Formats: sequence, structure tokens, C-alpha cells
Amino acid sequence: MVIALKSFEAIRPNQLSFGVGDVIQVIKAEGKWHSGILVSSATQPITSRVLYYPPNLVRPHEAEAATAPSNQAANSVEFVHAAVSDEAKRDN
Repeated sequence: MVIALKSFEAIRPNQLSFGVGDVIQVIKAEGKWHSGILVSSATQPITSRVLYYPPNLVRPHEAEAATAPSNQAANSVEFVHAAVSDEAKRDN
């Protein structure tokens, strides 16, 4: 999911209009235009239509980014686990 940083008014029927703070569920993120569904908006009607939007006007939604595991965190857990295992082997 992404959140809108700026408003965008569609000029074609296949484009998604949105306002600042609106949330879009990303369907496909490739090329100059991404496709998605508007899932939360204070200014636009919510529909289930997949439409195109300019990706330079949005950023990843923080709630989604906060729950995604990072490689750095996963690597840290593996390092600590390996260190504890090595210490346990030495004690035996």
C-alpha cells in the first residue's frame, strides 16, 4: 500500500484521482504509471476499479513498512542465535 503525498486529478477514465493522505492498494508497480485501487480517501469515492496513478506522488504506507521484516533485523537475529549456540557448545 502507498499513501498520497500530493493530490492528483485524473484526466482519463483509466486514471485514479486521489487527495493528500489517501491510501492506495498497489496492484502492479512497473513503468511510469502504477495500477491500484483507492482504499481510503477523505475526498474521493471508494471503488473497486483498478486504475492507473503516477508513482512519484506517493510513498510506501508506514503501517505496512513497519510490519515488513528488514534484512538487517533478520541478520541480527541470526548472528545472536549463532553466538549463543557457539557459547553453549564451549560450555559443554
